[in-house]
Amino acid sequence: MSCFDRSAVVETQERELLICENCNAVITTKDHMRFIHEKLGPKAYSSILNLNMINERLRLGGEADTKTDITDGLKRKDSFNILCPNCNRQLQLQNLK
Repeated sequence: MSCFDRSAVVETQERELLICENCNAVITTKDHMRFIHEKLGPKAYSSILNLNMINERLRLGGEADTKTDITDGLKRKDSFNILCPNCNRQLQLQNLK
């Protein structure tokens, strides 16, 4: 496949992104998380981020039941929110104190 016009060979993909609820950093795409969950199998339940994706996919609990807003910094209750690795690390360090 050869072409002299580069704009003719541009391929785009639009996916829904997972964004950290604390710092708004991009984590990954939802499709990528589903792929990881399928590859990990039962081991996927060890990650809180994967648990959120499973709950969203299976609709075990409503969004109002599982969502908590992050106010006044990260607290223990925020560990079940969608957090990037940096925010998750900060939260875990605060829990150890």
